[in-house]
Amino acid sequence: MQVVDDLPVLLAQAAALNQHFQGLVAARVGRGEHRVGAIKSRARAIEKLYRSYGGDASRLVDLVRTICKFDTLDDMISFVESLRDSPLVVVGSKNSLTTAFDSKESAGYRNINLSVIVVDAFTFSHGLEAHVSELQLGLQSIEALRDEAGHAHYIEWRDIKAE
Repeated sequence: MQVVDDLPVLLAQAAALNQHFQGLVAARVGRGEHRVGAIKSRARAIEKLYRSYGGDASRLVDLVRTICKFDTLDDMISFVESLRDSPLVVVGSKNSLTTAFDSKESAGYRNINLSVIVVDAFTFSHGLEAHVSELQLGLQSIEALRDEAGHAHYIEWRDIKAE
């Protein structure tokens, strides 16, 4: 969860943090591919805030987000291990690659989501060191299926579920 529960403040923090976050991730991706993520739109944040979180803005931990795609699990693991010596600190995770995960919860999509904070001079000087961002880790073989038609299907599914 975010320390702050005020949506306008969280969106301002996201705007201030996004470029720095994207650069840190891109510099560490190694054998993977980094895709720069856009800040979640205000409209989608409000929709998610009330559909999924009962108005609790502190639960919006994906305003700043990005995805890294890897050919193999070993490459993904190497990336995660590289985070130990970085300003990217993992504070939560969700593993939908595991066989224990029911893919019906995600319309069949599978990845690993890491909730991270950035702890470095930039974030401390801007008061952003507690802002939680989302780092999605995917396998190329699964991500290759993620196209506009598939995303449109996901949005339709998400809207039916009211999430």
